[in-house]
Amino acid sequence: MELLAQMDQVVTSLEIQKNRAVDVAAEANSQFASILETALNSNRHTLPVVAAQPTKAQNEAAPQVPEWVHPDYGYDPSNPRKPIMREMMEALSGRSVEALYEDANSNWQDTSRLASELLYGVLGSNEDTRDWNAIMSSNDIIQSARKATGEMYSPTIDVLSIKNKDGIVTGQAATINDSDGNILRSLAGSADYIRETLHNFGATSDSVPINLSSLVALEYFDSSLLNVLVNFNSNYE
Repeated sequence: MELLAQMDQVVTSLEIQKNRAVDVAAEANSQFASILETALNSNRHTLPVVAAQPTKAQNEAAPQVPEWVHPDYGYDPSNPRKPIMREMMEALSGRSVEALYEDANSNWQDTSRLASELLYGVLGSNEDTRDWNAIMSSNDIIQSARKATGEMYSPTIDVLSIKNKDGIVTGQAATINDSDGNILRSLAGSADYIRETLHNFGATSDSVPINLSSLVALEYFDSSLLNVLVNFNSNYE
């Protein structure tokens, strides 16, 4: 009898432990279900995924449209272009073309003439290899354009003698030539116009031959032109 009583106690103890294990498992399952439901509910309110924005370094590294470009005209940073007349006039004057035209005292004709000369006049049929982004972003666009033109041509002053069929000199003219000897422009007109032309082509005092005076015949060569040439110095020398 005593043995049976002990066996009953063991069975009862095992039943109690079994019930406790079932209760623990049920509680664990309930806790897991609660956690899962909370997670699922929170996912329903997750903010939509937003594409990552470029970093400051990425923005700075990407090609940018220069500030001088007019919004009405296209510009491809991967294939940069030179300014058009409107853009150059506005960069030189600091005003819109419309404002220049409306102001009777703006001297817009002079601005237009200078812009045309810097962009196209000094170029002629030659290829424009000047770095216009560097020019337009400089503190002095006029001087930068002139200097870049000089670097493109390495201009020199030459005396062109006009001869008759017998080889006798009947006239002389001064010309601006490129480094290959091609004539870029003949020099004539007022002293101020000649100096401005030399500036626009990027000429320097080194562009004028040291022996220029010995190359001219004063009866055929303008003495005022000779004086301008032998005393010429560019503004950026």
